[in-house]
Amino acid sequence: MHYPKIEFLRKVKGFTQKKMAMELDIDPAEYQRIESGQKEKIDGILLDKLALLLGTTKDELTSPQPYILYVINNDSSHSNNAPFGHQQFNMNEDVLKLLQTHNEQLMKLVESNQKIAEANLALVNNTLSKVK
Repeated sequence: MHYPKIEFLRKVKGFTQKKMAMELDIDPAEYQRIESGQKEKIDGILLDKLALLLGTTKDELTSPQPYILYVINNDSSHSNNAPFGHQQFNMNEDVLKLLQTHNEQLMKLVESNQKIAEANLALVNNTLSKVK
């Protein structure tokens, strides 16, 4: 099973895969398999440790819903803007790069979906014209 939030949150936190493996007391190759989705199942205890290390919950890591990232400035007066259960991060270049990459991927998906919708509409219209 693939857990894309694990890699994303690791990078946001500034951790390397090696650091994560060390903190979790597992082999770096095993951690890499977890992050890449090559490991079929993560046991509950390891998933709890991952969530704690990444500042989130086990349910959030395994949820298919996108992770909500609250980006704040360094002004401490805004430190309580995120809803309960979500982690706040200070903006930095790494986070910006990650957000740009994810935005580019999202835009490609939107574009693909539009093309699929147009192709489906053409098929429906073609079928309807043959029925008449």
